[in-house]
Amino acid sequence: MARKDNSDVQADKNIAALGRKLRLTPMVEAFNKLRGDPKFDNCSYTYREVFTKLLKEMEDQRDGARTERSLVKLNLDNPGASLDNMFFTQRKGLTKQQAAELAECHWITDKRIVMLTAKSGTGKTWIADCLAICAVTSGFKVYFNRMSQLIRELDVMDGADFAEFLRRMKKNDLIYIDNLGQGELSKTTAQYVYDLLDACANKHCAFLFTTQKTVKFWYDYLSDPELADSFVDRIMCGTSIQIKLEGPSFRRVAAPESASGELTKNGKQSDQKKDSDLAESAQGSEMVENGKLVSLPSDGKHGNLPKNGKQPDNGGEAENE
Repeated sequence: MARKDNSDVQADKNIAALGRKLRLTPMVEAFNKLRGDPKFDNCSYTYREVFTKLLKEMEDQRDGARTERSLVKLNLDNPGASLDNMFFTQRKGLTKQQAAELAECHWITDKRIVMLTAKSGTGKTWIADCLAICAVTSGFKVYFNRMSQLIRELDVMDGADFAEFLRRMKKNDLIYIDNLGQGELSKTTAQYVYDLLDACANKHCAFLFTTQKTVKFWYDYLSDPELADSFVDRIMCGTSIQIKLEGPSFRRVAAPESASGELTKNGKQSDQKKDSDLAESAQGSEMVENGKLVSLPSDGKHGNLPKNGKQPDNGGEAENE
């Protein structure tokens, strides 16, 4: 590479200053990196190739920053959730392969409902958080709320407020509500919850629910039998994916001994044993869809999980603009 003279040095400073002013620093950095390529000095790149490389670097940087902001806004319980560190061998109801297929987010594109039902501590929120992270990193706009907080917000809304809320909800690709059925509902709020589902499900966006409740619960919870019947009909509709997890609570399970019988640090299994568990698929695991035990269809398009972005620490609604 030719040695720089004073005019080149000054030009580089001007470029860097303009890049900062226009918020194009990643493009400037990509240009400086490109200049170290012998093909650049030899004029082997066309101006179109150079410009494309610079724009692509800028796009990648902004997409990454947007994804990070979106994840921060979600404020998930498990910001580090990943299917790679989920112990599928200790749970029935979902295999690692089925979870990977869900993480491909085709069900979001198809505007389907996914319901994760299990007792407390069995990992349903962890799995749901992982799917929400996969959705954001795949470019989907995600709304997340906990049922108890959603009830508090709906309780203070009048008709006009709720209409505006509903308008905003329709702009999402995925609505994720954790612990559906938790908290008391007034008659008006129960109607709002139903209207949210009725207006958006299978039309404008997909839904992701976690719950500890069975179908019978909704009839007592919603009070109005007709409203409850319509609600159940929608969450259990023909296109919904019902996943019922079984197994002991992760919060209660202690593993004082490893597979070899040796005591492990802090009562946890050794890394080698964990890796062995993760490498296996759960035998006899089942997914319940439309009342039948099935596996998710495989069309050859499903592959590796999307890489998770950086993790959130405060939040609300995530949007990949």
